[in-house]
Amino acid sequence: EYDANVASTVILKRKLDVKTPKSAKTTKPAQQSKAAPAQAAARARLKVTENFIFPSLIWHADFPGAASYSKKLLNEIAKLRAEIPSIKKSNAIGWHSPSNMHRNPALKPLCNAILRMASTIARSMKTDARAQLVIDTLWINVNPKSAYNILHDHPEAVLSGVYYVQANAKSGRLRFRDPRSAKRMAPWPVAAGAKTDKRHWDRVSLSPIPGRMIMFPSWLEHEVEPNQSDEDRISISFNLVFVKKPDIKKN
Repeated sequence: EYDANVASTVILKRKLDVKTPKSAKTTKPAQQSKAAPAQAAARARLKVTENFIFPSLIWHADFPGAASYSKKLLNEIAKLRAEIPSIKKSNAIGWHSPSNMHRNPALKPLCNAILRMASTIARSMKTDARAQLVIDTLWINVNPKSAYNILHDHPEAVLSGVYYVQANAKSGRLRFRDPRSAKRMAPWPVAAGAKTDKRHWDRVSLSPIPGRMIMFPSWLEHEVEPNQSDEDRISISFNLVFVKKPDIKKN
């Protein structure tokens, strides 16, 4: 579901202390009647519309039948770890598979779900019918206790995402950083004790939920907190790119 209403309306009640100048006290009745509408307008309620522009979109979906499928994935991942050494990317500690895991038959159901989700996003974004999202790279992350991923983005991709195979509340959250770097030069002074909202946020954190897929623009910087659990945090990450659909010849 996509909410197209990106504007909220705020009503401000402005109580202006309008002091009457000394010179105005001696004005004639006709002059006073002319001044009254202006003073009334100054005291009137002011309607202010707040618009949210340049949104940074994040999508999520829960994989149907994730519990049983993830058990199969855990067995496959254990075999891969025993056969393939880890490669170094954004991961600090832990195991990182090669980036061609979308060719593994055991991951085909997940890849199909990723493409279905990407297709839904593409339709909502009014994508050109000639452009199609495809999986470019896909890899497995196994992060034991204290493992984390440093702040990074995914160059040359359009959408990136993650599927959680195994995680709990202490596994470490996925954290996104506000892409508007200039905003950090002058943070808004929020009153002490006041509850902040999305207008003030510099980072947004999402807890890992087994069976959940999250997608986001590849340019959106993100990191993963250290795993504070004794259980491995196991996830599958991926990148999608646009390709041109082949021209269909009419018979």
